[in-house]
Amino acid sequence: MLDYDEPERVVHQHLEIGFLMCGEMVGAKPNLVVMDREDYILLVQEDKCYTGTSPDEVEPQLIAEAIAAFYDNNRRRRHIGIPTMPSKVFAGIIMCGTAPIFYKIPIIQKLVDAISYAQHPPNQIVVDRLIPPVPCQLQYTSEGMAPLENRRIVIQYLEAFKQVRVLKWSFEGIIWN
Repeated sequence: MLDYDEPERVVHQHLEIGFLMCGEMVGAKPNLVVMDREDYILLVQEDKCYTGTSPDEVEPQLIAEAIAAFYDNNRRRRHIGIPTMPSKVFAGIIMCGTAPIFYKIPIIQKLVDAISYAQHPPNQIVVDRLIPPVPCQLQYTSEGMAPLENRRIVIQYLEAFKQVRVLKWSFEGIIWN
């Protein structure tokens, strides 16, 4: 409905992405991924927030999926003979029912190397999270777009997030905390 699969993008469901962790290949499986011609650009993970969990419990899974996507992007680049990327910022969404929570997840090669060989990463990585500023904020993860006053705002944020490009992270009206 929001055309995340515009002509230059493809949406995949439950695509397993392999990466090296502690010297062994493991897999991450986001619910949805959006890819452009070359790379993963958006990862979406569903969370059953209404069953008593919180978004904080699924964030590590989304971050692991971004690490796997970065690893796989560079693996594919090496395979076709184009330069690898030293870093990339991934767009991520955790869906709590109908309540999206938006993320920007920076991944650097040094982090992937540390995870691959069970070492402590050399630098701290800061992941930004944005919860849309809806009027019914207290029940947001359980009610999402059910209150009409939330629906318009959430749809606007989903539309704006669709425009995410790797180097463009400022959206009019969206403030990252």
